Amino acid sequence: MSDADRVILQPACLRDLSWVAAFMRQADRDEVFALMADDNPLALAARLDLVTEQAWCAHWRGRAVAAFGATPNGPHVAEVWLFASDDWPHVALSVTRFILRRVMPDLAAAGFVRAQCQSAAGHVTAHAWLERLGAVREGIHPLRGRGGETFITFAWRRGDPAVEQFLASATSSRSFPSTEKGA
Repeated sequence: MSDADRVILQPACLRDLSWVAAFMRQADRDEVFALMADDNPLALAARLDLVTEQAWCAHWRGRAVAAFGATPNGPHVAEVWLFASDDWPHVALSVTRFILRRVMPDLAAAGFVRAQCQSAAGHVTAHAWLERLGAVREGIHPLRGRGGETFITFAWRRGDPAVEQFLASATSSRSFPSTEKGA
C-alpha cells in the first residue's frame, strides 16, 4: 500500500464533517436525512460539530471519506452514528477496527451502559456491518422517518455476555493513542 492509500483517522472538524455530509453515499443520505427536518448537509455537520466531542473522520487519498462518533443521548446512553462517501470501502476496515478497539471501550470506560443507533429498514448493508460489530437488533419503528420510513434500533448493552467478553478482550489489547478533540 502506498502512502497515498493509507487511511488516516483523526478527530473530526467542521470542514471534514461538512465534506463527508455533502458527498454522502445515497443510502446514508436517505437514512440520515429521514431523521432530520431537512436535507441540509451543512446543518448536519454543524450540529454534530456542536454536540459531539467523540467524533472522528477517516481520510483516504487526502480527503475525508467517513465521519463517525458517539453523542450522549440521556444518562449513560450514547447514540452512535456513521456516514460516508462512496469511497467507504477504502476505509471500512480501518474504521471498523478503530470502533472496536477504541470507541466502544472508551464509551464503557466513561460509564456508558448502552450504545445505540437507528438504521433505515432498507439499509441492509449497514445492518450487516452493525451486527458484525456486535450490535443486537432491538426494535422496529414504523413511521419513524420524516417521510414515513421504518427504522430499526441496534444496540450494544453492558451486561450482555457478548459485549462483556468483547470489552474484556478489547481493553487488554488497546494500543491507540488519545485522539481527543483539540489534541
